[in-house]
Amino acid sequence: MSAKAHINPNILRWMRERGGLDVGDAAHAASISPDQLIRWEAGESQPTFIQAQKLAQALHAPFGYLFLAEPPAEDLPLPDLRTVGGAPVPRPSVDLLDTIRLSLQRQTWYLDHQHDEGADPLPFVARFATDAPVRAVAADMRAVLGIDVENGQRTWEVYFRQLIDAAESVGILVMRSGIVGNNTHRPLDVAEFRGFAVSHPLAPLVFINSADAPAARLFTLMHELAHVWVGSSGISNASPGNARREEVFCNAVAGEFLAPHDVFTPLWTASTASLPERVAELAAFRDKPGGGGNFYRNASAKNSKRFARAVLAEALSGRLLLRDAGRLLGVQPGKLRLLAGELE
Repeated sequence: MSAKAHINPNILRWMRERGGLDVGDAAHAASISPDQLIRWEAGESQPTFIQAQKLAQALHAPFGYLFLAEPPAEDLPLPDLRTVGGAPVPRPSVDLLDTIRLSLQRQTWYLDHQHDEGADPLPFVARFATDAPVRAVAADMRAVLGIDVENGQRTWEVYFRQLIDAAESVGILVMRSGIVGNNTHRPLDVAEFRGFAVSHPLAPLVFINSADAPAARLFTLMHELAHVWVGSSGISNASPGNARREEVFCNAVAGEFLAPHDVFTPLWTASTASLPERVAELAAFRDKPGGGGNFYRNASAKNSKRFARAVLAEALSGRLLLRDAGRLLGVQPGKLRLLAGELE
């Protein structure tokens, strides 16, 4: 008979609730019956070690948690700048926590890489304070990124890609995903967050929740880049009702970058159409039918091309084990050369 794992039933219940699952969903994910899970949570019986390992995996929690006396403190590793209706949002989900942790792990590796390379601090990080003129910050961002004002000459996809490429080219890691890691069964909730920024003079990072609408992703990108320019880190939901000073300022900078006052105001005041017609006339981007991508293109977007190229360069030169490179990039070691080919 398999040995029993003497887990803490209270911790098991906490882990399930932490993952936002009811008994039925949690039992299905762990391939057990709801009645069995109920007995374990009541302390009436104990799972085997194999069952406990599968259970922890299904609940997206470390196996060791099951044996703790009390639930561990799981504080957000970044300032929480999100609000809903002016009030702080509820406790972050395990999906958000895992996404932040994965991004920070990658940033930590890249930061060590930059130190080893003798990289210089990026001059635009924390160049401004949140009391700086919004137009001055937006103008500086445009100058550093080398992106001209958008006047409808590009589709949003082209503009979005150009902005990301420009940010990566000056040293910013831009990561995008709508799921946790490679797990398509763990979608990220746009209602919970739209992005986050981690400012650092050697390895600034921004993350965009790509489950969001296209125009919203574009605004979030510029909002998070504004955080880098003022040297602040945090999780954003880009809510127009957010009264936090940093969020108000970054929203204003993003708006000025995407719709400059000197361009927008004359067009707005010159129009005599109704409000809906006026908005349609001033729509910046032309629609383009979407298409599916491939795994390796998506992998480079999730990791940031700059980060992926650095990891691959270390791996293909023999300075980093292929196993470790695959773990960092979320790609099987044998597929790293295919990813390198995509990045070329």
